[in-house]
Amino acid sequence: MRSRFFDNLQHAADLVEAGDNGTALLRRQVWYLSSYDRTRDVVEWFGGVQRRGRIPSAGTGWSPRWAEARSVAAAMARQGDPELLRDFIARSITDNDDFETANLNYWAHWLGLDSRPQTSDDFMAEQEHQAWDASSLLRQFVTRLDRAGEYTDLYVHSIWALMLSRRGLADADPRTARSLAAQARVLLDGDGLSPQSRRELESVHYGLRVGGYSNSRSNSEGHQ
Repeated sequence: MRSRFFDNLQHAADLVEAGDNGTALLRRQVWYLSSYDRTRDVVEWFGGVQRRGRIPSAGTGWSPRWAEARSVAAAMARQGDPELLRDFIARSITDNDDFETANLNYWAHWLGLDSRPQTSDDFMAEQEHQAWDASSLLRQFVTRLDRAGEYTDLYVHSIWALMLSRRGLADADPRTARSLAAQARVLLDGDGLSPQSRRELESVHYGLRVGGYSNSRSNSEGHQ
């Protein structure tokens, strides 16, 4: 039954991979769910999609293609290849206000902090009046950071972007800030982060240390 389920998922993806934005949500869900298949070479299947030119590019402004590209990058990371996700973070999220906002809006929705029913991905583009609380989102990130696994780079960037855009989050929840500082030290002492994630986490940890939420310094931490 599991094999048939994933066969049907991939067949659905093949049917709609060349579709327009009206089928973007279906493609995104199929690509993401397919990453849970551990019984076959899903990386090779994604490679075939990529060779046919169907892996979406995020473009220069937010569109449903951005959400698709994010899902493909996350799916590849789940399959053990982090490079597409790291490239997506660097090229299709960082330093672009539309993409940074879309990333946080999607996280808030996925984590249940924005409970409004959505029938499309358009909510990700909302720049103002977000229906989620920044402190709650930070707590959710920090609670999951130590088991983020293949998504650690995405968690780190999202934490960095959230704290940069919403000043005072550490002061609003000192317990979460102390927990984040402790987890940051552990990650910085390891070697699993991308260079960008390391820089961003060093920046977060430095700010927490200056704010009095960390009593010791990671051996890897630099000065900002």
